[in-house]
Amino acid sequence: MTEFLVITIVIFVLLFIAGGSVLTVAGLSLLLVLISLGVFGFFVYSLILLVKSDKKNATFLNFSVNKKYKFKTAVYLVDDKEYENLFPAENILFKSYYKENNAVKVCAITNKNKVFDKMAVITTIAGLVSGALLVGFTIFFFTTVVKF
Repeated sequence: MTEFLVITIVIFVLLFIAGGSVLTVAGLSLLLVLISLGVFGFFVYSLILLVKSDKKNATFLNFSVNKKYKFKTAVYLVDDKEYENLFPAENILFKSYYKENNAVKVCAITNKNKVFDKMAVITTIAGLVSGALLVGFTIFFFTTVVKF
């Protein structure tokens, strides 16, 4: 998060040094605010899906490639039906987390045929917190650092 803020400040300082107009800097600042609001909005939507989901017992089956977004995702068997995880498969703890025929608890979104496994829940909560901080930092930067 702090890296984002530092990089943003450096870019704006370089723009000013290079003779960039205040309008250009204001436009880029507004773009950063909109991007950060989009990130935060995505995780708010994910949290709403998580809250509406049903806690179920599941069995990890295998991996599949998401047809729309082309990332590898875990597939779980819930009530004799296969569900894909909503988020991409975890790569860091891959071997210790995903074990074939392993019984786990998931949060199932039955109307979307998706589940939140433990890593997806952690990702949603961490993304919501970091997204809120990102929005706060960019709005702070836009209102205090960029003076018109």
